[in-house]
Amino acid sequence: LRMIGASLGPLARLTKAARDFADGDLETRVKIESRNEFGTLGHAFNNMAGKMGRQIDMLETMSEIDHLILTGGSIDEVCGAVAQHLIRLSRSNAVAVVTGLDDQVSQAMMYTVCRDRVVNEMIDASALAAASGASLRVDSMTVSDSWLGQHAALFADAGDSHVAIVPVLLQRQLMGIILVGLQGDGALPAEQLQQCEDIAERFAVALASFKREEALFRQANYDDLTGLPNRQLLKDRLKDLVERPGGAGTSGALLYLDLDRFKEVNDVYGHSVGDMVLVQAAERIVSETRDDDIVARLGGDEFVVVMPKVSRSEVVKSTAVRLLSRLTDVFSVSGMDHFVGASIGIVLFPDDGESVETLLKNADAAMYRAKEAGRSRHEFFNHELNAEGRRKIELERELRTALARGDLELYYQPQFYTETGALSGAEALLRWHHDLLGDVSPAEFIPLAEESDLIVEIGEWVADRCARDLRALFDEGLHPGAIAINVSARQLRDERFGHSLFNVLSAHGIQPSNIRIEVTETAVAQNRDTAIEFLDDLRKKGVRIALDDFGTGYSSLSYLQNMPYDIIKIDKSFVDLIDTGETSANICRTVIRMAHELGKTSIAEGVESQSQLNFLRDSGCDVVQGYVHARPMSFDAFVAFVRKIDLHTHRRKALELV
Repeated sequence: LRMIGASLGPLARLTKAARDFADGDLETRVKIESRNEFGTLGHAFNNMAGKMGRQIDMLETMSEIDHLILTGGSIDEVCGAVAQHLIRLSRSNAVAVVTGLDDQVSQAMMYTVCRDRVVNEMIDASALAAASGASLRVDSMTVSDSWLGQHAALFADAGDSHVAIVPVLLQRQLMGIILVGLQGDGALPAEQLQQCEDIAERFAVALASFKREEALFRQANYDDLTGLPNRQLLKDRLKDLVERPGGAGTSGALLYLDLDRFKEVNDVYGHSVGDMVLVQAAERIVSETRDDDIVARLGGDEFVVVMPKVSRSEVVKSTAVRLLSRLTDVFSVSGMDHFVGASIGIVLFPDDGESVETLLKNADAAMYRAKEAGRSRHEFFNHELNAEGRRKIELERELRTALARGDLELYYQPQFYTETGALSGAEALLRWHHDLLGDVSPAEFIPLAEESDLIVEIGEWVADRCARDLRALFDEGLHPGAIAINVSARQLRDERFGHSLFNVLSAHGIQPSNIRIEVTETAVAQNRDTAIEFLDDLRKKGVRIALDDFGTGYSSLSYLQNMPYDIIKIDKSFVDLIDTGETSANICRTVIRMAHELGKTSIAEGVESQSQLNFLRDSGCDVVQGYVHARPMSFDAFVAFVRKIDLHTHRRKALELV
């Protein structure tokens, strides 16, 4: 009985342990102290159970990491899973997981599990990265080694004498570090070493996945150039502030900034210089805002600052003033100074809008009001601006419809030689008669067309219409002289314009000398190098160039010296003042004399009185244009006008012959 009992007891314990292990109790072990076969069997079972338990624990660790990757778990959750499992697998007192390392790292996140304490903090990881990156393999050092620095106390307090440093590598690129506290001689058993390496390998995959997701998120939500939130992220954050359920939105302000002369910098000096100006502008804007404010770049040279929890307009105004001051300061790029400035439109929410789109639209309208008022200033939104903005949108839509339906019309204002009174040509002027709105002023719809780039299509239509009308005049044997068409800054930037113009002239059999291009100094200044090259090419092909509105833009001798042009047009604002004082008269007289000295033709526009005409004739002005001779007229009226002038000319010549 004793012999049977000595056999059945250990066998029963072995059987129970095997069943418990099969039921999931991986910590179960069997106690058999005998030195016989049962003792050997029990020892083998315990070894097997320990190894299988560690392997199953390892598989569960891998599975948990994979699950967190696939289900979008946070980086903290993955770090916590890695640290907790390593604590259990290595029997260590402390484990630390460091993430966010790369070759230029200075700061990294360290997730630490030390007994029952969990710490998550930013650390200076340069020494850790250098230590692990030097060997790119698992190594062990004492806690007193200098590379641990301030973190040595963490493992020493936990009772560890050594620390194993396990680099987290993906294709030999350092992604992170795992620190495992060790006791005794500080050597990791081969099995635990393999487990640490396996976990580090899977952890590297997880970090790569997070890095890829972060890169995709940044690409979708942040501006590549400045690193600021883009339009989409701004809308999301602004929506959280102003469109909360139940009207619980936060009060605040939104500042819409647009750089004033950035386009000139970009066009003249190139996109690389423009990009540096944008980066500097972004840095200045961020420096003048609070930590809670949101600064975003909408695109181009447009920025937005959202100031939550602001109820007093004085605070917003002071911020706008500081921003304007900083953006007015010189921008230095590659040793060259650039002056830009900005215009700011301001809305207060929820007063000026309860949705993201409404706030952005109203702030944009206020910003344009600031530009129209002289730039380098700020404007608060008001409801008059809202009505004005709606009218602009409606007018732009109606203008597109008018162009598509052929509702636009060219009027022609004749020009006359001052000395003889003979017809020298005419200027083609765009007119729009709306069925409901009546005659819409060009001063209102032309800027709209330029803002929306519709001016390019309109410019092509004007050139075609003008060529058709000239062809009709020539077919009747009438010769009105050169017809001038106005060209905007946007058209000067469009490479298609020149090709389109000559294709139209060729299609209707019109010589380039029958067309004159009128450009303003401002339009040329905005695209200086491109515009000068483009205009010079037109002149070589026979098109005459007139410098319009002279004296109201960037007038300077350097511009006059470098610009290709044939005619200087004296602006109406100077002609209007001829009778009011000697100063204005001297200005007109000086411009005429300067044109002659440069070998150019002078044309005065807006001549409305006989006294103005007499002064211009006495001063040597070559050509005049204005109500004193003829108002702008429809094409049919212009044909009759030219026919009448031709008839008078023939009669005069006949009388001279008699």
